Amino acid sequence: MSAWSTRRQLSFVLVFILILILIIVGLIAANRHVDSCTDNLQNQGELDVDCGGPCSKVCALEVSEVKVIWARVFHTRDTLYDVGIYIENPNPFTLISLPYHVRIFDKDLVPIKDVDGATFVNAHERLLIVITNVNLGFRTPQGQPTVTFDPKLEWERLTGLERLPVLTVLNKRLASSTSGVNLSATVRNDSLFEVSDIEADAVVYDASGTAVLVSKSKLSSLLPGGTTDVVFTWPKAPASAAVSADIFVRTDLTR
Repeated sequence: MSAWSTRRQLSFVLVFILILILIIVGLIAANRHVDSCTDNLQNQGELDVDCGGPCSKVCALEVSEVKVIWARVFHTRDTLYDVGIYIENPNPFTLISLPYHVRIFDKDLVPIKDVDGATFVNAHERLLIVITNVNLGFRTPQGQPTVTFDPKLEWERLTGLERLPVLTVLNKRLASSTSGVNLSATVRNDSLFEVSDIEADAVVYDASGTAVLVSKSKLSSLLPGGTTDVVFTWPKAPASAAVSADIFVRTDLTR
């Protein structure tokens, strides 16, 4: 056999061995398990299966329940009522949507009305949910409504890159007269960036600190250092009941 034939056969063998090695390496790589947040395994420092640790998904064991501080029904006019729900999120996580279910009762604890809704919730936030113009017909509510939340909530972990707005309420003024109750204030954007989709929710308390009036409003976008006035009015509210008030301003940090 000539030297040329020997080299040619050797080349074929080397190419065959190289192709075989590549196939074996490919098969090993294809079947090698890589830890991830979607592998249905608790690994890579996760607190539970595919959540916690390096995963963006929040584990159930990381979360405390959203607390209802108070819930009340307020008569506005005729058969219409407003509902106020003051809640607290004790968690360092956000909710794009918090579905809630409100049930209103009469004096005999017979349900009058069920109201469903949803709101965003920021981390470590106390917020006022205001539901307006709930028609109860000619039945009279009594006692506190019950408030329940969807048990399967999709909590979002903060990335640390969110821009946190600073909104300040200034010059709050509560006025009462025979024509009703008026609450006004100025909202200032103390952030270094424009803030849009601002919600303003108001609650008025009597002398005992019990909520007697609620209302809500939407504010326009505010440039850095910008201000806007917000006014809440209750034309038929008893003036003697309005002693103090709070205004909560917030914007959705999950967007």
